Amino acid sequence: MADHRGNKIDRPQSVGIPGMIFRVVFITFVALILAAVIVQDYTDVLPLGLMNAQFERYRIFSALCLVFCLAALGVLVAEAVLSRPARSAGLAGFARMIRGALVFLVILEGLLIATDSFLEARPDINLLGGPYREIHTDSGERLILSKPNSNSRFGFRTNHPYERVVEFPRVLFLGDSYTQGSGRSEECNYPDVVERVLRSGFGRDVEVMNAGVSGYGPAEAKALLGELRHIGYTFDAVVYNFFIENDFTDNLPGTERRVVAGISLRFPESWFLRTFHPFNTRVVRWSLFARALLKLRRATDEFGPVSEGPCDLTPRPVIGVSAFLARMVENGLVGIARAASSSLAMEETVARILAMKQEADDLGVPFALVIFPDRILADSELAGELELDPDRLEPSRVLRAYLFEHLPGVTIWDTTELLRGHAGMYRLNDTHLSDAGNVVVGEWVGERLVRDGGWAQWR
Repeated sequence: MADHRGNKIDRPQSVGIPGMIFRVVFITFVALILAAVIVQDYTDVLPLGLMNAQFERYRIFSALCLVFCLAALGVLVAEAVLSRPARSAGLAGFARMIRGALVFLVILEGLLIATDSFLEARPDINLLGGPYREIHTDSGERLILSKPNSNSRFGFRTNHPYERVVEFPRVLFLGDSYTQGSGRSEECNYPDVVERVLRSGFGRDVEVMNAGVSGYGPAEAKALLGELRHIGYTFDAVVYNFFIENDFTDNLPGTERRVVAGISLRFPESWFLRTFHPFNTRVVRWSLFARALLKLRRATDEFGPVSEGPCDLTPRPVIGVSAFLARMVENGLVGIARAASSSLAMEETVARILAMKQEADDLGVPFALVIFPDRILADSELAGELELDPDRLEPSRVLRAYLFEHLPGVTIWDTTELLRGHAGMYRLNDTHLSDAGNVVVGEWVGERLVRDGGWAQWR
């Protein structure tokens, strides 16, 4: 079309139906991301949120996501609605950049999903990713386990394979790293010490099956107990070892654990939030894993893995507190305070413990709960070094009292006073038990199993 002078005139042009569908798809996608950010971070759908620490960083990340999504949605809508003459080259360019970035991130997300699937299918590969894997049980439950080792396909810390059925009494130990044990060797590792006491006390062969998995909370322990039962393992008693510092918050309300990059991470139970919130993507979670690796390499002088070697039972006084240990204590105190403020978190924790007891009752075997306090409550030397306000320890006492009050039919053995009465019960730069702490607790729990378990038939 031309004017009376012969110059071309651009008439308004639509993008056509395929082009409009193309644009609507991206607008809808960004709108769903925006909705997920608002629901997860600005409503009470997750009563205690998704994290136990670094709240300020998460809030900044969430605010940036919110701003970006609003801006991107505005650009995409404007570019789709405005007719061609009204659209500037800059607006169209921004829209193309946004769509290109989204396509790139979706492709990268797909590649990382494929990588995680590969890691799950090849748990023997330890050079890529962290120490965990995820399997699906016959009942359809998701189960998080450590990667297999030479003695256990479940990744349990043991010096011999566990048979499914044994001819002697066996006690199943469930829990997190406190159950797995932080002792250097079996001579000073908590479950092994308990086993030694049981054999001596009953005068016969007794086995403690160490099914502790670092990072576990009550939900994972309950799922593992069900799977072990399902595939035919037999037990004559079940002991769940509960760590006050994080077991109340390992399974925050509305969340679940999943494995990404070989690391056990917390996600919302909601499929919608897991799919569309940027923080729940594998792109972000793998980025956090890579950052943690770099940080770990820079801080190798701060801490290291439990070594194998001769036991060191020498009590070592706390002289000075590293920044690393101070951060661990602070994060633990924050988590405990949050749990103590949430009746839902406490109720869900107790419900999981009662579900484990019900499993034991179904098997017709005894069930016991062993309570491990957060270190700051039991280690007066550390509390003195940090000069903490005594009021900050009150939430931990509230949580301990809650367990006793709401588990009236459960045998409970609380190690708090035991650990408080001995020096050197913890590793110098960690919140886990030292070799000496593992021995003291192992002997104490073993003695109670012999004396108070009601298992005279084992003799």
